[in-house]
Amino acid sequence: MNILVFILILSELTYSISCSKAFKISIGLVYCDDIDLTKAEEILTELNDEKNSNSKIKIKMELKPLQLKMDDNPISVSLSVCDKLMASNSLYGLIISSSECLPRKNSDPSLLEKEYLQTVSAIAFTCSYYQIPVFDLVHRNAIFSDKSTYSSFIRMATPYYHQASIWIELLKYFEWKSVNLIYSSDEEGKYLASRFQHLADQNEIKVIILIYCFLDIFSGK
Repeated sequence: MNILVFILILSELTYSISCSKAFKISIGLVYCDDIDLTKAEEILTELNDEKNSNSKIKIKMELKPLQLKMDDNPISVSLSVCDKLMASNSLYGLIISSSECLPRKNSDPSLLEKEYLQTVSAIAFTCSYYQIPVFDLVHRNAIFSDKSTYSSFIRMATPYYHQASIWIELLKYFEWKSVNLIYSSDEEGKYLASRFQHLADQNEIKVIILIYCFLDIFSGK
């Protein structure tokens, strides 16, 4: 979390130098558990105290945390971002927490993950519309790589489909020139297959692609 806050400080540093009065940077904290919120606020307090106690830093700058508890309703959380974070504040960035605290309306893990992704997507889309950076440490889903929709979404971990680069390096190491690829027919699988095929073509590796849905035919489903 402190890395994300530091990035936000750097992003406003140039503008702050020209300001003679105290400059406040508002940071939205979309959280689930109160523990996460407490830790985030403690980090912001420490950073503010560090700047104030450092005689080398002449810029009057204060990091101001804005709280927003995660909601499992995409429309509701989008409205909350606008009404509670943007309406009366100059929001310079948004940090998204994990998804462990959302109500469990069903027991299917895949459906729970899908519901949460819809919520995160709503937040990211809303912020992208207003060109507000959204920092995320957790999500590696391919959907957030679509910059036409999530232009201001910044993740601190590479998406899952970047694993294709590692697979290509393994093939090159063993000097294998032909390989079969079995992947799922969902969005993650398609992104992965597309990247793998592209890298394989560049390295003259022949790929025979098998889609996961074909397996249902052989299993009798």
